[in-house]
Amino acid sequence: MRRYSISIALCTYNGEKYLQEQLASIGSQTRLPDELIISDDGSHDGTMEIIKEYQANSSFPVILNRNDKQLGVVKNFENAISLCRGDIIFLCDQDDYWYAEKLKTIEAIFIQTKCGMVFTNAEIVDESLNPLGYSLFTPYRCSPNYFGKKEQMELSYNPFKFLLKHNILTGATMAFRSSYKDIILPIPPIWDHDRWIGIIITAQSAITFLSKLLIKYRQHGKNEVGGPQRKVSGLLTKARKRGQKYYQNEIIKIETLYNRLLQHSGEKEIFESLKYLEEYLKYLYSTSNLPKNLFYRLPYIIKSLLNGNYLRYSCGWQQVGLDMFFYQ
Repeated sequence: MRRYSISIALCTYNGEKYLQEQLASIGSQTRLPDELIISDDGSHDGTMEIIKEYQANSSFPVILNRNDKQLGVVKNFENAISLCRGDIIFLCDQDDYWYAEKLKTIEAIFIQTKCGMVFTNAEIVDESLNPLGYSLFTPYRCSPNYFGKKEQMELSYNPFKFLLKHNILTGATMAFRSSYKDIILPIPPIWDHDRWIGIIITAQSAITFLSKLLIKYRQHGKNEVGGPQRKVSGLLTKARKRGQKYYQNEIIKIETLYNRLLQHSGEKEIFESLKYLEEYLKYLYSTSNLPKNLFYRLPYIIKSLLNGNYLRYSCGWQQVGLDMFFYQ
């Protein structure tokens, strides 16, 4: 059976409270990694001692890099990814817990398919790893049932457009082929690293979604990102951040993405993605300049709804509601 070399890119920063459990779960994999790359962003607690002890007793190579100055989450992951030498790169957070079959299960998908990336579901747990009764995709319209009821589904039909509209990727559940490193890196600071990686890869490749729970995604109040909001108050707070500033920020993001893909525009799939981004930018430019007064804004919203732009470039009726009542 074919075998890929596997790298894990783990980023740490003051992670002593949960890091030992995460490292133990990596060491308990039924298919061990070929290397574990740890990029530490200047921890000043017991993180370094935990890593060095693990490094000394590990049955596989553990490469530790400590940044000279603090880089932040996105650039720290960029650094970790750049150091990975394996065929497949798994992203890893310091505070989660991996099921023992995670590496073996995902490696098998890369062997069986030509997909560029695999992402999975995750069990949401509290700080003591107790299940909270729902998974990473439960609160989303984009649940496993949105993709289909299969346990494993290859998203080969417009996954690029889908992920531009639905920000559903979580880095802790992702793995991708290292052949995409050249186009992924460097990661623009305005983008979340996981969403950037996913969209870049889907611009030129199919991806596979696996509904199986392969990690315990820990919620402890200090997560850099954390799980999806379920409470109405949290959703309203998030909604109020949308509006003119949101669209202006999206324009910068999409222009950055467009320019990166343009550098690699020789491939047919990327050319098609660039054409779509040009249309998407026109939509963003016009929507970022809507009148603040709802009375004057409403005709544009109705026009965009009737010509299909809301379904084509955003989340449909949800975005209509946001533009009507939360446009700031």
